[in-house]
Amino acid sequence: MVHEHDQESIARQTMEKMNKPTMKMNANDCIQMLGKTSDDPAVNAFLASVGFTKPLKIPRDDFHAYVSIKKLGLEITFIDEAHLREKARNYDEGSLVLINIRFYSGRRSAFKPFRGELPHGLQFDFGLKECVKKLGKPAWEGEEVSNVLWDIKGHSVYVSFDNDYKIIYTISLQLAKLYS
Repeated sequence: MVHEHDQESIARQTMEKMNKPTMKMNANDCIQMLGKTSDDPAVNAFLASVGFTKPLKIPRDDFHAYVSIKKLGLEITFIDEAHLREKARNYDEGSLVLINIRFYSGRRSAFKPFRGELPHGLQFDFGLKECVKKLGKPAWEGEEVSNVLWDIKGHSVYVSFDNDYKIIYTISLQLAKLYS
């Protein structure tokens, strides 16, 4: 069992590690935050480390809160716990749960390219063949769009390709069984 004091210490260490100017962000470190709430110390440290310190707000007629950091090529999505299809644990009513962290290649969007280490050894210049070599057989492939999903130990990796599946536009880490 992790005590509140230990959680605060872990959050402080995470923030210090991520704020080092010479350190590039490692997307693999983000996997552990999927499914945590916006008030979790590690999530708060992560958000602060990417320069986001405002309160999260869900727009009217939506149940998602988005944190877009275009200059870092990063977008983070939270969902109201009441709208989760499957809950990994019990959440307090109204909690905002981190469900998706998207990394942009800088192609075809207003986002700058993400410059850190991508998850699972992926690279933006990979095509579908290279992704399959790294991640194995996909759990799902889009029929009308060039999107592919892999289910991997407690989370999913969702990749958006160009029409020929030759280069990656975005890579998303998602809470497992988010859309299945």
